[in-house]
Amino acid sequence: RLGSRRIAVASICGQRRTGKTALMDVLRCTSQREARGSTAGLWLSASMEEGDEQGPVLAFLDCEGFGGKEDEAQARDAQLLALCSLLSSALLVNSPGGELDDSALAL
Repeated sequence: RLGSRRIAVASICGQRRTGKTALMDVLRCTSQREARGSTAGLWLSASMEEGDEQGPVLAFLDCEGFGGKEDEAQARDAQLLALCSLLSSALLVNSPGGELDDSALAL
């Protein structure tokens, strides 16, 4: 079914509790997942245009929110951001107020 289709990956990362999952659902034109408190790790979903045998597979990575205070949490945040950056065709960083703060840039 997938054959030799191209894969385009969009990831969304950012601080905790900033609406990343809701934004991802808007980009995917769906709201299939139940409301939940927070994303843990990475969630992967994919879609294809029906009837288009040559179109790309669109993959979406929804990343766990950043902002833990412990050294381990900060290291994990940096690892998740690096992984999303490497895997993605497009990386979205959701930042309240439209500005990246020092904690986001410290990763």
